[in-house]
Amino acid sequence: MIEWVNELRTDLGQEFGNTPRVVTLATVDLTGWPHARTVVCRRLDDDGTIYVASDARSQKNVQTRLRGSSEFCFWLPTLRKQYRLQADIVAVGASVPDGALDVENETERVRREVWESMSFSARALFFWPSPGDERTLSDADFPKAVDVKSPPDAFEVLLAAPRMVESLDLRTHPHTRVRWNVEDQWGGRELNP
Repeated sequence: MIEWVNELRTDLGQEFGNTPRVVTLATVDLTGWPHARTVVCRRLDDDGTIYVASDARSQKNVQTRLRGSSEFCFWLPTLRKQYRLQADIVAVGASVPDGALDVENETERVRREVWESMSFSARALFFWPSPGDERTLSDADFPKAVDVKSPPDAFEVLLAAPRMVESLDLRTHPHTRVRWNVEDQWGGRELNP
């Protein structure tokens, strides 16, 4: 297994236990303006791919489709550690983006696995009015939970394939900073903190 993936999984388990693994996702819009928001890391594969459930109608998905790059930042306050991951990112939805995955069936499998892992209250968000639009007047437009087997068209999974990963451990003096790059076959190098 890749060293940083193993380290990150261990640290996420210690920090979050069975609670959602919260991470900050940064994207850039067409004007070059950065946007950061907190999302839930739904899965971390052995190759380091990060899975995030997201609404196809949201600006982060629009920016993902426009730029294809992102940065994630995990801050683990109990452990006093930070992980930053620069990644190529693609939105996998009801329609298959060109070159995203080899087979359409694989795309639908990924969507269904993430959908099925989500609570009914998390699924409900994808049946709400479009994010960022002016607030509707009726609270009835915002269901609290839905028990729907198939994901709606608004449901997408952001797949992020890291290219560079850095960890910063603040527990040591001096602090410990390590960088891994995909170009170096994920070999780690210590850096000045």
